[in-house]
Amino acid sequence: MKQLKLAALAVVLSLSLSSCSGNGPEDTAKKFIEYTNHGEFSKAKELSTDKTAAMLGMAEGFAQGKMEEMKERNKDVKVEITSSEVNEDKAIVKFKLTGGENTEGSENQLNLVKVDGEWKVDMNKEGAR
Repeated sequence: MKQLKLAALAVVLSLSLSSCSGNGPEDTAKKFIEYTNHGEFSKAKELSTDKTAAMLGMAEGFAQGKMEEMKERNKDVKVEITSSEVNEDKAIVKFKLTGGENTEGSENQLNLVKVDGEWKVDMNKEGAR
């Protein structure tokens, strides 16, 4: 019986550890960029600081009625993470967008901060740099 409990505990622990993977700053940045490119602002807000979520709310208002056009225009855009730098609870993730009609492959960056143990995109009013 004790071995069964230990085996069950090992399974639970391994599942919890594997579910935590993919939550680093690079993964968060990539998901955020993909969501915003496809007009999925509510999902992008979940990956944002409160300040960034408020800016996304304004962008969502401007994009109202153009979501399908935005999704179509950006459907072939790929996000390539080129580098990242983590310093305690802050990170800078550099990326390139390729494959879309308005992408030139120039490098941009997103700033992220750790909020309650989760990486969140933290944009200033100029947006991604």
